[in-house]
Amino acid sequence: MVLAFHARSATNDIDADVYPPEKVLEAADVVAGQLGLPRGWLNNDAKIFLPLTSTIRWAPVFHLDSLEVVAADEPTMLAMKLRASRGRRDEGDIEFLVKRLGLSTEDQIVELYDSYFPEDPLSARARQIIRSVVKHHT
Repeated sequence: MVLAFHARSATNDIDADVYPPEKVLEAADVVAGQLGLPRGWLNNDAKIFLPLTSTIRWAPVFHLDSLEVVAADEPTMLAMKLRASRGRRDEGDIEFLVKRLGLSTEDQIVELYDSYFPEDPLSARARQIIRSVVKHHT
């Protein structure tokens, strides 16, 4: 959200899907020691929120010789954030993405989510966030 969409200030960690995980996370721990960051500042937790049935469009964020950072496009990121629905940070991100995508109804948002996660119904928490966002923007 921070790198791809400049949506908010940074958080304490980065949820990612890294490859190869062992090497990348080991290198991240070395960087943590050098820069005084907490261990685990880069984690492999985002992979559990990736859709299995839809094609993700990845947008390049930056590229170095041996490192490429990409981010999911806005619709995919919104679906992933709805699936996660973890507290205030995700609420703000969901609101930002709904507005940016021009979605204005609960049905539009649920339809987008279902196109990415047809096998995984929205949680009660996600539905509550959606209702709040739609109410706030109508």
